[in-house]
Amino acid sequence: MCDTFIIPPSLTESGHRIFAKNSDREPNEAQHWVYIPPAVRERNRVQTSFISVDHPAVTYGMWLSKPFHLWGAEMGVNEHGLVIGNEAVFTRVPMEKKDKGLTGMDMIRLALERCRSARQALEQICYYVEAFGQDACGGYLDRKFYYHNSFIIADPVEAYVLETAGNHWIYRKPEGFYAISNRLTIGKEWDGISQDAISYARERKWHRQGPFDFAEAYTEPVMSWLARARQRRQACLVNAQLISSKRKITVADAMGMLRYHAQGDGFRPGKGGMNNVCLHATGLFAPSQTTGSMVVELSPDHAAPVWATGSAAPCISLFKPFYTGSPCTDVSFFKAPGAKQDDAYWWKWENWHREALQNYPAAKSLWQAKALPLEQQWFSYTQGNNASNNGKTDPEKLTRDAMDQSLIVLQEMHEALRAEGRKRSGWIYRYFWSAWSRKAGLPHSFP
Repeated sequence: MCDTFIIPPSLTESGHRIFAKNSDREPNEAQHWVYIPPAVRERNRVQTSFISVDHPAVTYGMWLSKPFHLWGAEMGVNEHGLVIGNEAVFTRVPMEKKDKGLTGMDMIRLALERCRSARQALEQICYYVEAFGQDACGGYLDRKFYYHNSFIIADPVEAYVLETAGNHWIYRKPEGFYAISNRLTIGKEWDGISQDAISYARERKWHRQGPFDFAEAYTEPVMSWLARARQRRQACLVNAQLISSKRKITVADAMGMLRYHAQGDGFRPGKGGMNNVCLHATGLFAPSQTTGSMVVELSPDHAAPVWATGSAAPCISLFKPFYTGSPCTDVSFFKAPGAKQDDAYWWKWENWHREALQNYPAAKSLWQAKALPLEQQWFSYTQGNNASNNGKTDPEKLTRDAMDQSLIVLQEMHEALRAEGRKRSGWIYRYFWSAWSRKAGLPHSFP
């Protein structure tokens, strides 16, 4: 499950649109934060997760946050300031489950590689949905996890919400704050809809009379309810309203919204659930966790940094600044993670995360004392210095220093947390996390 939202320029302190997303995946599904440079392929065709498609040989540079084992990406931003994130949505349209289509993640990467604007990307993804369909497994170890997709697509000028069901699609241009959280949200008001979407639903008696409501007609209610999609979307909306009622929203506020727990300061991961924007896996009814987070301020000159964790659990992780114009490509930071613990950046932080789950109050206090001030320092510095101020700042050095500093504070927190000891948890929670840690080769047996 995931949460993605867009904040319009009218509500932000900078006057620029802000995009934010938490990507929720299986606990051991490492997410690779990586820069893909502009390229020229040998031919006008590319192999995606399951199928190959015609595609321009010339591609744009982009930052991606992608499951390590898949070609596509959960979210990303390219050199032209185009940003896209997707969500799983559950619809009444059946799937053959033969992996002969595109994942929503494939569509994100394909669009970022070839499109310069939100409008171009919208049209391109609509074409992919109609031409190739979405019959493609989106899971990792769960090979039965198939879903359709919704997207937020944005650039500095405009934004779109695109929702799909099978080969059908619908979109609208949101005027204010808008969030998608694993549920179809576009009902009776839209700016564009695929040719047969209404007739397809009426033939199946999903809609009988009155104005056509896409979400009402196509939503599969059980999975949408189990995902607590409505509650998480409402939480994003309420948090945005609370902030904007007092002042303009900042990038730091968007980060805070991605760290939201419904239980507030009393939150404990073992008692969490699917109603948390910062998602923590607990077992059967909450099987996934937030494995990567990103916030993008869409400035017209593309000078504002892209903020990403490159790690799980944003509530005890750090957003670091990255730049599309001067990307840091140090391979020591951006080595692709594997299926088990290795020296990739994601797994270094995941080792801390697994230990933090065994004494979350102590881990949270350490993070607030040692890590959060570092993030606030980076944020303050980037607000006063950006890539457009006559070369005053070296964006690549900013990123490199932030990555170095994040690893130093990670080690400090890890050592301090070990000294605090572990707390006992319920047996189902212990079994769940001990099993995942064994599979990943992590040295954690939960007490």
